[in-house]
Amino acid sequence: MAALPPLREFFEQVDLPEGSFHLGYFRIKDESFFNLFESSRATKPPTIEALMAAFPKRKFILIGDSGEADPEIYWDIARRHPDQVRAIAIRNVTGERADAPRFLEEAFQGLPTDLWLLFDQAEAASAFLASRF
Repeated sequence: MAALPPLREFFEQVDLPEGSFHLGYFRIKDESFFNLFESSRATKPPTIEALMAAFPKRKFILIGDSGEADPEIYWDIARRHPDQVRAIAIRNVTGERADAPRFLEEAFQGLPTDLWLLFDQAEAASAFLASRF
C-alpha cells in the first residue's frame, strides 16, 4: 500500500512502538468510494470496537484530528475500554486550545489529563507518546 511507507516513517520519526495499522479503506472504482462521505461518528466506533474485541490484550493509541468528531469518539472508546487505550493524540487542525470547553468539558471530561494530548507539532506528540510507554 502506498500510504503505509509515510505512516511507518512518521511512527519511526516520533518513536512509536511497533504495531499494526488499521486504516479506512476505499477505492474510487467501487462502492467503497462512498464510504468516504459517511459520518465518522457512524463508521469509526464500530470499527474500533471490533478491533478491540478481536485483540482484547492489545493496547491502543488512538490518533486523530480536531476537525470532526475524533476527540468525542475516542473519549467514548477510552471510557468503555480504559485498560486498552494507552493514549489519545489529537492533531490540532481547528486552532482550539487544549483548555477549550470542547475538550475539558465535553470530549475528554473525566479522563486522566495524562491520557490525551492536543498537538500541533509531531515532536510534541512524540514526547507525549513516549511518556505513555
